[in-house]
Amino acid sequence: MKKYFFLFFAFIFLTSCGTSPSSSQNLVGGSEAGNPPVALTRIVTGIVTPVSAEENISGLKAVTLDHCLVDSVSATDETGSVVSANIDDTCAFTFDLPVPHVYQIAFYIQGNFAAEMIFENAVSSSSTFMLLGEGSVFDFGQITFDLAAQTATPANQPAKLDDFDGDGIVDFDDSDADGNGISDSEEDCNANGIPDSYESSVVCVSDTPTTSTDATTDTVTITDTVTITDTVATTDTPTDVDTDSDGLIDADDNCPDDANADQVDSDSDGLGDVCDPDRDGDGVANDEDAFPDDPTETIDTDQDGVGDNSDNCPFVSNPDQLDRDGNGIGDVCEG
Repeated sequence: MKKYFFLFFAFIFLTSCGTSPSSSQNLVGGSEAGNPPVALTRIVTGIVTPVSAEENISGLKAVTLDHCLVDSVSATDETGSVVSANIDDTCAFTFDLPVPHVYQIAFYIQGNFAAEMIFENAVSSSSTFMLLGEGSVFDFGQITFDLAAQTATPANQPAKLDDFDGDGIVDFDDSDADGNGISDSEEDCNANGIPDSYESSVVCVSDTPTTSTDATTDTVTITDTVTITDTVATTDTPTDVDTDSDGLIDADDNCPDDANADQVDSDSDGLGDVCDPDRDGDGVANDEDAFPDDPTETIDTDQDGVGDNSDNCPFVSNPDQLDRDGNGIGDVCEG
């Protein structure tokens, strides 16, 4: 009896002190512990033009720079998030930027806007670029400046370094950059003249085909008398239909499903403004375009109602665009 009593208590002791390996593993690390997932990033570097003398920078007061033309740089993505970096003693900078995102790169001198980087591909140029490719380093190389125009041009353009479809041909030289079997010169989903693979946002234009179905059944039975039975079933889309009741038949209407008797087509792409997802034809969808009716503007970084391309202080709000000395830089930006 004592022997069984001892075994019972030994079993209770071991059961209460035992630990499950699987339960202990769930207490540390990973999503089981509630840790957020690690964001994918890509290191971006570049080197700015060095200088050695006092310079009057695009209307700013004359300043003495140690040996680098600018002293800081920022990267702003399409959501407005900004990552900043200082130019180091070798005139170089390094970012660790989340991907994939569309970025705008700007340079500063003592806190004042100096220039924005311009990106080029085989089709066009832009002040923004799409950063893809998690893990690898992207090096802009030597960056040259035109401070009078407030622009900066990298030696290494993204389209000349990246290979979107991994076929060994960089996007700039690849006739089919996205590798889908359709030449970039022919692939233009939103009909704006720019191959889709070079755009950060594409809204496709879909056409509903008109179908016609004709079915004819003839049955001839000959006995002492002749019986002829003809059954004809025809389904056609009438040519005089006006779906949106705007006074124009669908065949002549540039928006057959949306009433627009005036047929206004601002970008002359064959789609009326009321149904055109990009009515100014600048490659940016209306709902993502700060200026959907102005093909020269798409972004208003400082939200002052003036597009970045014409804003004399694109990163500091100044709706009056006051520029008392007429040097092209708004007063609120000048030191």
